[in-house]
Parts: sequence; C-alpha cells; structure tokens
Amino acid sequence: MTNMEDAYTKQFLKRFRENLNFKKLQGVFEAVLGKAVWEVLSCQINPQEIAKSDSFAFCLYDNRRDPQTVLKCTNFIMDIVESAGESGLVRFVCEGGNGFCAPLKQGNQIYGYIISCGFIKEISDELANIFTAFVETIMREVQKEMELTKLYDTIRPRAVALSTIHTVHRLISSTLDLQELFPRIARLCLQVMRAQTCTIFMLDKKKNKLVIKATVKMDKEIQNNRNRSVKLTGAIGRVVRAGASVLKPKNILVPLIDEDVIGVVYIANKLGGGAFVEFDKEILITFAEQAVIAIGNAQLYEEQEKLTIGSIKALAAILDTRPRNIYTHSAAFAKLVVEVGKRLDMPSQDIRVLRYASLLHDAGQIMIPDEILKKPKKLTGEEYEIVKRHPLKGVEIIKPMDILKPVIPIILHHHEKFDGTGYPNGLKGKEIPLGSRIMAVVDAFIAMVSKQPYRERISVREALAEIKRYGGTQFDPYVVDAFVQTVEKMDIPHLLKIKGWF
Repeated sequence: MTNMEDAYTKQFLKRFRENLNFKKLQGVFEAVLGKAVWEVLSCQINPQEIAKSDSFAFCLYDNRRDPQTVLKCTNFIMDIVESAGESGLVRFVCEGGNGFCAPLKQGNQIYGYIISCGFIKEISDELANIFTAFVETIMREVQKEMELTKLYDTIRPRAVALSTIHTVHRLISSTLDLQELFPRIARLCLQVMRAQTCTIFMLDKKKNKLVIKATVKMDKEIQNNRNRSVKLTGAIGRVVRAGASVLKPKNILVPLIDEDVIGVVYIANKLGGGAFVEFDKEILITFAEQAVIAIGNAQLYEEQEKLTIGSIKALAAILDTRPRNIYTHSAAFAKLVVEVGKRLDMPSQDIRVLRYASLLHDAGQIMIPDEILKKPKKLTGEEYEIVKRHPLKGVEIIKPMDILKPVIPIILHHHEKFDGTGYPNGLKGKEIPLGSRIMAVVDAFIAMVSKQPYRERISVREALAEIKRYGGTQFDPYVVDAFVQTVEKMDIPHLLKIKGWF
C-alpha cells in the first residue's frame, strides 16, 4: 500500500476539504448522529500535525489543552489512522464520544484520511457503508475537477495565443498610420498581458540606438518621451543583439523580428502585483509576431503614401505654373480644408483622402485656356460652361492613378451646392460627399479674401459673414459652423501671406 504526498495530493486534499458535497455529507451525518468535529489529514500524518489541529484535543475536553490530554489524543489518533490504512473505515469510541476514521484511498494509493469524533450516537454498519460510498464519489468528483483544471491550464495559453492573433489582426486592418499604430499596439499589449506599462521601441540601425515610438501607462499614453533615443545597453541591448526574450518577475522584453531585429516590446508591472511567468513571455512573443506584421504593413503603406504625395506634388507643381491668380493650389487651401475635416471628427483615413483632394481639386483648370482664367471681366455664358467642365476634366487627369480613386468623388462634386443648384450633377444636401461640401466653403472663402482679376478682395470678417449668409442654400450649415470655428482659431492673414495673396 502506497502513501502519496506530493503537490498533486496537497491540491487534492485542499479541494476535498472545500468540496460542497463533502460539507453536505458532514451535515447529514451530524443531523443523524449529533454534532462532531471533522478533519481531513494528509497521508504523512504525524503527532505534531494532530497537535496543531483546530479540531482535536480541545472541545471534547472542555478546552483543556494540557500536554497530557494532547498526547493522549494524538497517540490514539495515530493508532486509529494506522489501522484504517490497513483495513479501511474504522469506528471507535473515545472520551469525546463515537467516531470513525476512513482512508481516502483508490487502489493501493492513499491520499489522506478523514477523521470525525464526538458523535452522540453509535455509527451503524449501514451508515459506515453509505459514508464510504459517498466519499468514493466525492473523490472521483474532485479528481475530475482537477483534470479539468489541468486541461484548462494546458489549453488556455493556446486559446490566449489564438485570441491575441485575432485581436492583433483586427488592429492590422484598423489603421495604417504608424503614428496611430504604435500607441494602439501598446494599449492592446496592456490588455492582453494585464500589465501596467508598455513601451514600443524601434531600432535605428544607422545610429545603433533604439527609438521610443510609444509608451502607454495604465491605458494613458506618455508623449513626452516619444522619439527619445535609448542606448543598446543592459538587458535591452542583449535582446537586440541576441534576438532573444528576457523574462524577469517585474518586466518582460521581447524582440520585434522581421528577418532581423527591428525593435523591442517592453512590458512592466503586472496588474495585481504578481510576477510575470514563462506563460506570459510566450503570449508576448506571439503578440510581437503579429505586431511585426502590422508595423510592416504600415511601413509599406507609408512608402506608398510618399510616392503618392510625390505624384500629387508633381501635378500640383504643374498646376502652379498656371496664371498666378489661380489661388486654390496652395498649401493654405489644403490646410484649411484639413482643419475643418478634423473639427468635424472625420476619420484619419478620410482626412488623408481629403488632403489629397484639396491639393488636386482644380486639376481640371489646366485644360481651361489662359485667356479665360486671366479675363478681367465677367465670363460669357459659353466661357462659364467651359469653366464648369473643369471638375470632369480633373477627374480624367486623376483617373489613371488607382491610388487616387478615393479622391475622385470629392473633386467631381466640390462645386455642387447644398440646395441642388450646383454642378456638374445638381446633387443636393448629403448626396454631396462631405469632403466636397467642406471644399466648397473653403474655396468660396479663399476666393473672397484673395484678389481676383475682376474684383478686389474683401476682409476676413466680411467673407465669414457671406459664408454664414449662404449656409443652408449654397453651403452645408453644419460645415459652415465648423469652418467659422476653425477660422476663428487660426491666423488667417498669416496663413494667406504664405502664398503672397496679400
């Protein structure tokens, strides 16, 4: 017969003591036999363990804890336990009353012993058999609970890893802006790892340093250290050079690897004050692998955007060779349009498209003869029809560039009017793209405060009054309100002087 005493057994005995069905069994027996004391002892029972028990050698003897009483009780229990280990459930009578001792046994293995004494009534054979049968059932129940716990502990890391991959995948598709991506990765890392602080570093190979791209502490971004350089020393230096993770009780460092090390993810201070363990490191490694994909996609997009901006600037430069009074190709126009878009809480991707459109919205004017653009008098009906075709001409110029397709509706409809009297399609209200409605307001404002071939400019205050007056007819009143608020917070004269409009 084998006595077991290991971590599994200790956990088994703990769960057995706490099992609700065992507590109910105790209640049933006390209802039939009278009040008693209960103990679940380990298989490695010894007199010291019994003497320290909160159940024995006290209530049965009117709380007299004299050495002789304790010794007498412990020796008696040791004899009963030894007998139960050999023959099974043993009933006994002591000065405290009736009692029994039953081994927690499966096959030849003993996990521990249940001892109860102090019953008023004698324990019958029938009750002893019932108790043994119920204890066997409870033991199987506890073992199943432990097996399920072990299975959960085995599956959980994989489940968390899969969840991490899925969550970061959503992050990948949510933004391609590196300035937004790094803080978002850090916040997500805190949620997955249940940590207090996360910092994302990117490697600057030319300077042989790491650069902080985002630090988030308790879900709040710390911006005063962004772009600060960190030397490759200590643990973080080892992570970069070896491409291996470092696990410490209070922090974890994991490399971001894309063929070579491109950065480091650092987390610190586990929520609840516990220590980080190997499982945490494995989850962070999985997280870092997915973060590398997100960063790589954003970097590729950034490179593509640079090419796009280059193409736009090249086209804008061509447009700037047109007559000097064609004011709307300036950076000031784009600046105003973008600021209004931000005030209207447009998403960052929509703001980016709006910026492209604002730089190219009058690209079609390149097809308008110079004599019409420079004409100091009012245009004839035929000349005005030529001018009205410039949005369509602009779309024809931009259409071959696939990356600029999102700007086409904005450019095409920026001369539509809110009441439906504009061109080229007579769209009305919210049928007109929001970007077009914004540009219509800014375009009219810039035209009024800039000198034209056929009239002098008016003041900013007068121009704002005109914009407000036509809110609801020519312009979207919602956009007008946002535009007025934007202008009131900007130094418009200084902004317009950039292009020599004053």
